[in-house]
Amino acid sequence: MNISADLLSIDREALSEEERQVYDILCSGIDPVYFMKNFVKIRSQPDTDDDDIDEERVPSRIELFNPWGAQLEVIDALIADHWVLGPKSRKIGFTTVGVGFGVWVQRFFESSRIHYISRRDDASRNLLERHIFSYRQLPEFMRLPIVQRNQHSFIVMGPRGDERIVQAYPATEDTAIEETADYTLLDEFASIKEPLCSRLWSGIEPTIAPDGYVLIISRGKGPQGTFATLVRRAALEAGIVREDEL
Repeated sequence: MNISADLLSIDREALSEEERQVYDILCSGIDPVYFMKNFVKIRSQPDTDDDDIDEERVPSRIELFNPWGAQLEVIDALIADHWVLGPKSRKIGFTTVGVGFGVWVQRFFESSRIHYISRRDDASRNLLERHIFSYRQLPEFMRLPIVQRNQHSFIVMGPRGDERIVQAYPATEDTAIEETADYTLLDEFASIKEPLCSRLWSGIEPTIAPDGYVLIISRGKGPQGTFATLVRRAALEAGIVREDEL
């Protein structure tokens, strides 16, 4: 999504504070990158190449999320294609992109529903907590009223009284996802053991809205399993490989 030339031609600094807020809301609703770079804050840890440093003990800092290279490619692919598979790596930060995109969807999509799914309950709740943290760090004019928050859900109220829901799900035998999602983030998908992973995907796929967004990120676990099958299917549909090469 691109901000129109008319909006870009406006001198933001010449606007009043109220006008700047309207301008920022308009630009953010059009362009998730504008929204993330200017308003989405994350906790991050300084990168270090010193193997003697325990990174878990390095204090985190709060800073604006500034997507770079591969992260921008993920956002562009989500907007263009809606379904994206990406490699899991802390250094790449695709999970951070996935959560930032979720904050954008909740803020700007009326009656939206977002699903965060990971291999364990604590991992899915961590995704939700990262989402809530970034949402609460938004400036007051950008936030919508919070109407519910618990360990597995976060709901805000839109200007027309619509509820915008984020729900966290663990990948377990008991997980039942029945609601349609406008955005689904599947984290560490290949780490879910078969046949549970296959059954889980069979339950998730029908819940994805016709124009919904899906981001599946995972470390590879070899040529077998549901994630590997999805990667091969995506590569075939994108023309990266031929069927006889699979």
